[in-house]
Amino acid sequence: VQGKYDQAIKKLKNIIKIDKKYLPAYQAIANIYMKRKNIEKTIHYFNKGITIEPKYPPFHMALALIYERQNKLDLAVKEYEETIKLTEKAKQPSPAPYNNLAYIYARENRNLDKALEYALKVIIISPKQGAMLDTLGFVYYQRGEYKEALNFLKKAVEQLPKHPSIRFHLGMTYAKLKKTSEAKKELQAALDISNKFPEIEETRKLLKTLN
Repeated sequence: VQGKYDQAIKKLKNIIKIDKKYLPAYQAIANIYMKRKNIEKTIHYFNKGITIEPKYPPFHMALALIYERQNKLDLAVKEYEETIKLTEKAKQPSPAPYNNLAYIYARENRNLDKALEYALKVIIISPKQGAMLDTLGFVYYQRGEYKEALNFLKKAVEQLPKHPSIRFHLGMTYAKLKKTSEAKKELQAALDISNKFPEIEETRKLLKTLN
């Protein structure tokens, strides 16, 4: 497999020598390095593609996803914002950058007006996606609008009942609304589903305070 990857990269680099503006070659090289878990070179080739064509949204979106996974949230936000700007200009909006950026803002508890604007836009584009409903519910939660949060988080759980983070979001919303038994049920469900999710310690701590 390693040899095949090396041959593919060599061929793609030769294509770039012939036509340095051929964007799919940069994308293909970056994807190969991603498969090989060489994130530094993946980022390098997406950035090289951006220097050739700064207005190509997929490169910005790919970088945003990488930076978010690395928890480099300022860089992720910058790339998501650029993706949104370019897709809006081209009148080709995609729900993913709006949703991901809204979720980052909610996690960071900042720019909550902008987070709500983006999360609502996502629901217009993709009204029945559980992850998108969760984002909107989480944004409402962070804004202290718990009844609105509850409405969307219940819908999100209906779509994705085996997603521990969504069950946690619903549980903590019930807790804020003083619905203790419902909160405990959702928090316990999150822990029963998985022992590895980002909010596991928060889930355990909140459940302990409710018991």
